[in-house]
Amino acid sequence: GAGRGVVLDLRQNPGGLLDQAVEVANLFVREGTLVVTEAEGKRRREEYAADGEAPFPDLPAVVLIDGGSASAAEIVAGALKNN
Repeated sequence: GAGRGVVLDLRQNPGGLLDQAVEVANLFVREGTLVVTEAEGKRRREEYAADGEAPFPDLPAVVLIDGGSASAAEIVAGALKNN
């Protein structure tokens, strides 16, 4: 039978919100760090970890990005790649 998977097309996606990027990554990543933010050097550092709920941790995923992918799209792509 045909396999199941998902394609996230994040090409030319330049925006989005940090919290929503974390929510999307949490669908696929069960554990680990999703994103780290730093401001004012390292004085204001925040780490966002997977919440452990991930309903689709074993679902094969392909993430499409290009030079127009930025912000939340980069966070989602990076979180899936690193985990």
